[in-house]
Amino acid sequence: MTQLRSLWRSVLPFAVVFVALAGVREVNAQSDELELSATLDGNYANGVAITGGTWEVSDPEAGISMVFSATGLVDVNQFEFILTFEPLAAFDIDSARFRPFVSDDFTVEFDTPGRGVEVMDDDRLRLGAGVFESLVNGDTELGTLTLTTSATFDPNESARILVDFFSVGPAADDRDSHDETALGSMGVTVAAATAVESATWGSVKGKPLER
Repeated sequence: MTQLRSLWRSVLPFAVVFVALAGVREVNAQSDELELSATLDGNYANGVAITGGTWEVSDPEAGISMVFSATGLVDVNQFEFILTFEPLAAFDIDSARFRPFVSDDFTVEFDTPGRGVEVMDDDRLRLGAGVFESLVNGDTELGTLTLTTSATFDPNESARILVDFFSVGPAADDRDSHDETALGSMGVTVAAATAVESATWGSVKGKPLER
């Protein structure tokens, strides 16, 4: 663990690769024009995806989960990703936890210090993990992020979690880094805003005057 904490402080083990497992691309379009996966052009991964979870909620202080995975990993032992919350007030990011993936046979065993997350100065969330006794290749789940909506969460207002950044590789100074340009509109819609006001305005505006 001493080595792990040291690597964490040096930003070594952070990146969340989101595996595009079978069937992900069939469901990657969302109502708010967000995508659940992205194809990557790099040396250490060819895809990242959100492959599971329960992120659509309608109540304050409700649990949210997101399972991240990646495809085409080549000699990887660390990953990191950064998330943005819109609006920030809809979420309790201090409740966030990241549980790294460990396979049943321990052939893949990611680890991370503490809660596995860091709230950045600009209120974005950094999370990730690393493997320190082996290298990971192929397709694999990376881990699960959990958090809750805030006490003031309003399901009638749009709320989203966006993936801003992802990096992955075998060393802190040897990683592929992908920003929002490469990732596209990747993220999840937690709540979709309703258009009640515009519909009501239209009906009132078009109503004939009574004489």
